[in-house]
Amino acid sequence: MNNYVTPNDLGIMGSSDSQSINNAVKEAIKSGKRRVLIPRINERTGKERWDVDEAIILESNLEIVLDNCHIRQIDGSFDNIFRNFDDDQMRNTLEQEQENIVIRGIGNAVIDGGNHNGLIE
Repeated sequence: MNNYVTPNDLGIMGSSDSQSINNAVKEAIKSGKRRVLIPRINERTGKERWDVDEAIILESNLEIVLDNCHIRQIDGSFDNIFRNFDDDQMRNTLEQEQENIVIRGIGNAVIDGGNHNGLIE
């Protein structure tokens, strides 16, 4: 039995890569495994790339392992690739501070922001 969840797992795959990864995060939290491994091959598309069209939402005590994978933000996106859980009503309370979030790359892991979207902050 694996000590992680992947977006390629049966029942986890969504209609987009972002949805698949977010589903894996939710399952990792629900199952208590608290680790998501994103592999090189995206079984939903058969490609060696994960195209993110909306942010992957991270919670406390969670590890994301990028195993030789290429995650790319789609062109024209105005979201982040990863961001932490955000609830406007609880954000400023000590009880809702987040901790122990790890994004770890193995081998040739790439986080690619895609082409510039024109947004200047």
